[in-house]
Amino acid sequence: MNILIVTPWFPSHAEDHDGLFIVNSITALKNEGYNITVLVTRPWIPSILKIIKPNRHQPRDPFQIGHDIEILVTYYFSIPRNYARWLSNWISFKQIGMRLKKIIKNYSIDLIHVHNELSVPSVIRVASQFAVPVIATMHGAETNERYWRGVRKPISKALSQVKKIVLVGEPLRNFFKKLVKNDNNFAIVPNGFLFSKNMLINNKRYWPDTLTFVSASNLSDDAKRIDITLLAFADLEKEKKYNWTYIVIGDGTLKTTYEQLAFSLGLKDKVKFVGFCTHAEVYCYLLKSDIFCLPSFPEAFGVAHLEAMAFGLLAIGTQDQGPSMFIKHEETGLLVERDSVFSLKNVLRMIFNHPEKMKLIALNGKKHVHENFTWEQHAKKLSAIYQEV
Repeated sequence: MNILIVTPWFPSHAEDHDGLFIVNSITALKNEGYNITVLVTRPWIPSILKIIKPNRHQPRDPFQIGHDIEILVTYYFSIPRNYARWLSNWISFKQIGMRLKKIIKNYSIDLIHVHNELSVPSVIRVASQFAVPVIATMHGAETNERYWRGVRKPISKALSQVKKIVLVGEPLRNFFKKLVKNDNNFAIVPNGFLFSKNMLINNKRYWPDTLTFVSASNLSDDAKRIDITLLAFADLEKEKKYNWTYIVIGDGTLKTTYEQLAFSLGLKDKVKFVGFCTHAEVYCYLLKSDIFCLPSFPEAFGVAHLEAMAFGLLAIGTQDQGPSMFIKHEETGLLVERDSVFSLKNVLRMIFNHPEKMKLIALNGKKHVHENFTWEQHAKKLSAIYQEV
């Protein structure tokens, strides 16, 4: 079967994090025997419009990953910060549609798999002309109203025509159910984690006297709730009973704000901000850490939690969010209430006061994700949907 993947996310080089989950997904699908072609949709911003967002760089061409997977790219006109979004979207529909016609003809495409709702209208319009079925995977819920100006209705109509809407996590169901009016053709297919041989040797059978907590996230996104974590640690530190360090992996516009908060809370000797790390470097930090703490909200899936659990770390997530798909409270990990410093502080205290129980939970979590959330299992679930449609 010849599959066309349409995605706005794709790495530009070997160490690029952006769209790495797409690469992992299509590589696993390739191993299932599918012929994969990828169309990467990139925004193009005229130089004169960079005054709106001067630090915005033009996207680079996508990284060619090999494995007999051809990576194509199309650029569409875009205005930064979602200004005149209706115009950018209308042009993108036209430009993506024209490229799709050529690809379907030249590559004998049997099925189109779209990642992200924005490309769905142009894909549906072209695919219907060639009687090619379409499925769409939703990775998050965009709440910026500018994003939806002029396109909410065409996206809603187009999504209602796809054969299957795939959600990476249950928390997305209500958002997209409102958009398409029902969830009759929804399916949940979680992402997986990138396997490392170090995951096999790092069983966390003992914890040191000083526990190392870690988080890995985009520090431009306040949904990661790094401030909640810092405030909870500050409250815990008042008890002067526990030995810990906290490593914050990631870079972004809020990094300085969080550093200043840590300093003002008297945590500068306990908290270390290490900045941007490659995926391999993140894995090195996970190998040396004990607990992964990221009480993010909203969180559609939580691949960072999943990867940490695969290394044997005890993972902390937020109730009723994506990580709750694989974190069962006090069974495979720990869950806290949304935006609650008090709830997180109590969970942190429980970790220190019940180390043997926590180590057992961490081991159960590791076993659970290795048995149920690999990229191979992800590909098999997608394959079943491909065959169905």
